[in-house]
Amino acid sequence: MPLLIELSRNTLIIAFIATLIACGISLVMLETKRHATTTATALSKPHVFDWLIYVPILLPQIGFLFGLHVLLIYLNLNGDLCAIIALHLMYVLPYVYLTLKGPYLAYEEDYLLQANRLNHRPWRNYVLVKIAMLKPAIFTAFAIGFSVSIAQYLPTLIAGEGRYSTLTTEAVAQAASGDRKQVGSMALLQAVFPILVFWLALVIPPRWTKWRLALKTLFNKNSKRNQKCSV
Repeated sequence: MPLLIELSRNTLIIAFIATLIACGISLVMLETKRHATTTATALSKPHVFDWLIYVPILLPQIGFLFGLHVLLIYLNLNGDLCAIIALHLMYVLPYVYLTLKGPYLAYEEDYLLQANRLNHRPWRNYVLVKIAMLKPAIFTAFAIGFSVSIAQYLPTLIAGEGRYSTLTTEAVAQAASGDRKQVGSMALLQAVFPILVFWLALVIPPRWTKWRLALKTLFNKNSKRNQKCSV
């Protein structure tokens, strides 16, 4: 149990941070692309970034990661948690970007334009209107990126140099040990976490507004009670 807890903690930390950064980068790149092009025809044309982002998943991992490993050693970043997250990010970002690209570029900008006309707060309206309407796509992209990060073996092994073990690396290492119970437990957790995240991505978006309004109402009631008590 202590080993499973440690492996699960490392796996979840790496996957969550890498996927969260990938979602942020994808949103920035897609918004930049939308601002750079004004017509729907130009939006459908592939950009240079659309080709370069798929290079890590098209090239063989052995040769590609070996060069990156040499670079990490040269920069004295080998065996660091940030290096593991960076290599995971390279493989998570293409899937997150590809999942978000269609819904984001197909978004009707008139909603955001009307919100800015009523209350000119671009960043606030971007988060509360556009991002709120794109919640299902963002949650789905996060779930896909999270599952991709969970399954990464060579990036974790090469960047971490064995200092940070995850469920995937330890399951592969223990596969030849003959201990089926231990390997089965790791494989089960390795499957349960992505399933749980996909379930949350399905459940949370339709109920997000309802929960937010309920919390807001509860917060307002508590603040009014505190004001009455102070009086």
